[in-house]
Amino acid sequence: LQQNISESKLHDGANPVEQNQYCELLLQQIRRSGGSEVYWHDLTLCSTPIVPKDHRPILLVIGFLLKVACGPLRRYPRDVRIKCLALELLLGQLKFLKSYRVWEVPLRRFIPDVILLNTQWGISDVDVFQSLQSLLIEFLRLDYQLMERAVLLEHCLVNFCNLDT
Repeated sequence: LQQNISESKLHDGANPVEQNQYCELLLQQIRRSGGSEVYWHDLTLCSTPIVPKDHRPILLVIGFLLKVACGPLRRYPRDVRIKCLALELLLGQLKFLKSYRVWEVPLRRFIPDVILLNTQWGISDVDVFQSLQSLLIEFLRLDYQLMERAVLLEHCLVNFCNLDT
């Protein structure tokens, strides 16, 4: 599926402000409900303003990964492995999609929230920490939004310092 995406089919009339608002709406649904039916409704409804039509299946996959990665971590080994798998798959999507302009806004909105929402779980579990570390390092390698990267790094360091005490 990813092989068939062409760079020439950029989102016609993509408005970064509108993309940002819809991405924020999806993230609020994850924070509020953990990914209920409302989240899936909003994801399918909001996919049009976020990415072009040929990118929607990937947005749905990323939406599922966001839902799993941002969910609470119970003390079952299965839950830890599922969260780590979701974070690693998000890392793979980030590596692949970072070269497409149409994904700049969604990646800038989704990845920092995933990292910040999982900071507490990263402190309590070494596997989650390693997955978050890989995701953070890859996010910091992006060629755009230096200020956002600096703010994210600052928030991560503050979260790690606050949660450890």
